[in-house]
Amino acid sequence: MNKKHTITMILSSILTFFGCKKKEDLFLQNNRVILCCSSINFPDCKLTTKSKAFEKEHKISFKEASKIYLKNLAKYENIDSLDSEVIPTLIINEYYVYSFKNIKMSKVAAFGTGINADTGEIIHYKNKIWLYEDEILKNTKTSTD
Repeated sequence: MNKKHTITMILSSILTFFGCKKKEDLFLQNNRVILCCSSINFPDCKLTTKSKAFEKEHKISFKEASKIYLKNLAKYENIDSLDSEVIPTLIINEYYVYSFKNIKMSKVAAFGTGINADTGEIIHYKNKIWLYEDEILKNTKTSTD
């Protein structure tokens, strides 16, 4: 193998290593993501400042979104009460997202059911992406408190 070929391989390896971002980083870079409640406050759900501000800027409140979500969920599962209120785990772009948390690892699923905060439209985020809470919080687009 000649010297030129070796240098080319080393440079391309370095560029590949530094040029490739994880899907989680790309997701945070390409979407506005707001953490609704931090796992630090578990089991109490204290809403973040950014999530409260988001709610004020949109037509549909957390409470209304919860009703839409539970009504939709009731089509597929038995639900004891449609009157209870469920807080979304995240806000992604213009959607309240109801997903899962891994409290032990402080990770939040960026997949689940989304309720549009202006129209009530329901969408499903299907890409299996788990985000660390502190990555969401330190992301410049999403910093909360």
